[in-house]
Amino acid sequence: LSRMRTDPAQAFMRWLLVNVINTWELRPKAQTAIPNLTLAADYVQTYTDLATMEGANEAARRAVNSILEASGSNATRLKLWPFESPWFIRIFQAIDWVRWKLGRKWTPFWPF
Repeated sequence: LSRMRTDPAQAFMRWLLVNVINTWELRPKAQTAIPNLTLAADYVQTYTDLATMEGANEAARRAVNSILEASGSNATRLKLWPFESPWFIRIFQAIDWVRWKLGRKWTPFWPF
């Protein structure tokens, strides 16, 4: 606890959720089976699938749409946009996937 008081950055990093590979299916949707419980955070299923402001915005939009649906509102639903990576990002994703399959640790100094 004393370390957390002296190093706020480390305390924050302990609670930052960064999605782990192959966990999207394990995360809940914004709308739950409990009628008055709606979720919105990095851990819900979103198109963005990243711990970013864009992901938070999308999760919030999904939560609002869920509340509108559950309340029977006829208000216009908020728009959701599928996340589209630029084509060249897929090259790096493929390289990263191969490295992961080979058991190599991630390094910012690709391809070494």
